[in-house]
Amino acid sequence: MKFFNNVKMIWKIFAAVLFSLFLFSFILILVISKDVSNGIKETARYKANSDIQLALAYINNKYPGDWRIENNILFKGDLKINDNFSIVDEIGKYTGDTVTIFATDTRVSTNVIKDGERVIGTKISDKVKQIVLDKGESFLGEANVVGKIYQAAYTPLKNSNNETIGIFYIGAPQNLIDTVNKSIILNILLIFIILLIFVLFFIRVFTKLSIINPINEIIEH
Repeated sequence: MKFFNNVKMIWKIFAAVLFSLFLFSFILILVISKDVSNGIKETARYKANSDIQLALAYINNKYPGDWRIENNILFKGDLKINDNFSIVDEIGKYTGDTVTIFATDTRVSTNVIKDGERVIGTKISDKVKQIVLDKGESFLGEANVVGKIYQAAYTPLKNSNNETIGIFYIGAPQNLIDTVNKSIILNILLIFIILLIFVLFFIRVFTKLSIINPINEIIEH
């Protein structure tokens, strides 16, 4: 009777070990995934902010003159921005970002495409409008662009009188974050499976040496 009680105790210990291993792996996935995700988001935001500064320097160099609005049309120097997609397409080509130019709070040029058409004529969110357009400050954070999340940078476009008349936006895609998170989860699951195989192998050997062999000896005698 004592022998079988010991066997039950051993199996309870193994069950506790397996549960602890599973719980540890689950917590590890949550913690690492969150930390890495936050880190990549910060990196993506830094990229968006860096790209927007370089893009504006490029625009100012290639198209000299002030930003201005005439008859509800945005200009950069003599260049008409409304429905002119050469700038946003070129910047997007070299950065891999989504790029949009706003006249006040309305999208007038963008490389964002939905259902085969460029997303122009739509309004910016109230949250960003209050910070960038009303206060004249830059904004860094997440942006939902036609259903996709981007780490975005918004900066005010100002005329010769230092009045904010538009907004320049660049968004770094979040695909990298999702890809890295999936990779981390798969790697941790792989480690868990390897450990599980090792534990099961140990259980098999231990069972054979500590339970099956003694039982066979009892039967033989």
